[in-house]
Amino acid sequence: SPCPSTSKCETIRSSSGTSHRCVDIDECLTGKYKCGDGEECYNKENGYECRCTKGLIREKGKCIAKIDPCKAEPPVCDIKIQRCVSTNWTSYECLDIDECSTQKHDCDKKAKCINTEPGFKCQCIPGFKEYDNGRTCKDLNECSNKLLCAKHAKCTNLAGSYKCECNPGYSGDGKYCKDNDECKAHSKCSVDAICKNKLGTFQCVCKKGFHGNGKICKDINECSKKKYKCPAHSKCHNTPGAYSCKCRHGFKLKNGRCLDVDECKVGSHKCHKNALCTNSVGSYKCRCKKGFQQLKNGRLCLKDEKTSKSNNTLIIIVAVSASLLLVILISCCVCCRRRNKKRKKNDSEEFKTLLADQVAQD
Repeated sequence: SPCPSTSKCETIRSSSGTSHRCVDIDECLTGKYKCGDGEECYNKENGYECRCTKGLIREKGKCIAKIDPCKAEPPVCDIKIQRCVSTNWTSYECLDIDECSTQKHDCDKKAKCINTEPGFKCQCIPGFKEYDNGRTCKDLNECSNKLLCAKHAKCTNLAGSYKCECNPGYSGDGKYCKDNDECKAHSKCSVDAICKNKLGTFQCVCKKGFHGNGKICKDINECSKKKYKCPAHSKCHNTPGAYSCKCRHGFKLKNGRCLDVDECKVGSHKCHKNALCTNSVGSYKCRCKKGFQQLKNGRLCLKDEKTSKSNNTLIIIVAVSASLLLVILISCCVCCRRRNKKRKKNDSEEFKTLLADQVAQD
C-alpha cells in the first residue's frame, strides 16, 4: 500500500477516471492508542499524542496533580499591594497591583489616580485644591482673581473651572470685551428721538418739540401749552416737533410783525360796486350808497324802489312847484310892467297939464 500505517487508502471514481488518496486514521476513535494514567488521546496527522488531563501536569514522564504556588498559605506575595502570578506551576512572580484600573483606590472623584510601584497616588484635576494627598479635592473659586476676565465682563465660577461673559452692551469672549454701539445697530429709540451711545448701553433722548422716555416720544403742542412766541394779530399752528405763526385774516407778515391790510386800498375787498369800502383793523366794512338797499353786509347792493318812487314824486312836486313859481313870477313881472307903463302915462299927462298951466300963466 502506498499509504503509511497511520493512514488508509481510498479510491475515488469520477467521469475522468479513478484516483486514490491517503486518509489519516483517528487512533483516538478507533482505540488503537496507548496512553497512561491521567492522560488523554489527542489525534494528529500521522499518529496521536497523549496529554495530561485538566488539573494535572507532566513531571518526569508522568501526569501528577498540579499545585499553584500563588494559592499557598500563607501568601507568597504582599496581597495589599501585589498580586501573585504562576509562571510554570512551580514558580511564581509578585506583580504590583494597579489600584487605579481595578478601582481599589480612595482618590477623590475630582482627582486622577496614578499607579506607582508600590501603591498609587492621587492628583486633583485642575480647578480643584488638593487636601490629604488628593483624597479630598475642593473647587477653586477662580473668580476671586479679578484679572481673569475683562473689566466689563462677568466671571461665573464652575466646578473646576470658570466662565467669562461680556456684560450686556458689550461683545467678545469675556476676556476681551468691546462696547457695542447700539445707535449704529437697530436701536429701540423712537424716530422722534436721538440715540446717544454710552459704555455698555445707550440713551434715547426725545428731539426738541417732543417729550417722553426716548423710546416713545409724543409731540408737544406748544400752542395749547402757550409755549410759543407769536406777534400780535397772529395765530399759533402746532406742527410735529415745532409750531408756526400765521397772521390772522386781514393782516400780513412784514419784518416779524402782522400789519393791517387796507383791503379798500389794495382792492382785495368784496364790497359791491354800489357800496363804499371803509377799512378797519384786520377787516373792512361795506356801506351801500344812498338809494340802494344793503344786503350781505354791503356785499350786495340793490336799487331801493321805494326811495326811487319817493324821489320821483318829490321831483314832480318840485317841478310843479317850480313851474307855478315861474308862472307867478312871470305874472308878477307882467303886472309890474303894465303898472309901470300906466304910471309913466299918467306922469306924462300930468307933466303936459302942468306945462300947459305954466305956459298959460306966462
